[in-house]
Amino acid sequence: MSDEDATALDGYIDAEVAELNQDGTTYIADPDDLDDGLFVTFSKLVANAAAEEFGGVSDENKAQLLRNRIRVLTRQTPGYGPQQVDYF
Repeated sequence: MSDEDATALDGYIDAEVAELNQDGTTYIADPDDLDDGLFVTFSKLVANAAAEEFGGVSDENKAQLLRNRIRVLTRQTPGYGPQQVDYF
């Protein structure tokens, strides 16, 4: 990858992080410290956003599916489990 391509993609990473943080999909504090579970889906989202600059076609439906996948990956799991009883 050339330096120009890396710089172009870096701009898309920051823009996508800002959009995900603003629209409530999830909160990413530091894109340099991205959770491993989000890496592939987030990379696909950035690639979709940058597709037109690199000769492809971006697809808003695909972007929405990827955002939904990020929501699923970052959702809170139920906190219930076996009841703990304290005898007194």
